[in-house]
Amino acid sequence: MYIPAQVPPAPAPIDAITDEATEANVITVSSGWGDGVCPTFVGRAADGHVTTFVPDFMVIPELAAKV
Repeated sequence: MYIPAQVPPAPAPIDAITDEATEANVITVSSGWGDGVCPTFVGRAADGHVTTFVPDFMVIPELAAKV
């Protein structure tokens, strides 16, 4: 389980190292709103490696209606 006993108030990231040797990690974000489902965009470097995850919490109504 990656969620700590003391969860910070939302919105807040929670992270954990899942593999000490490689320092691989997992990050979860609580928005404090909605049903927990939101689109997430993946940013990649020129060589194709994943560099960024950008969740869209759809909190701007005009933009959310267009998705």
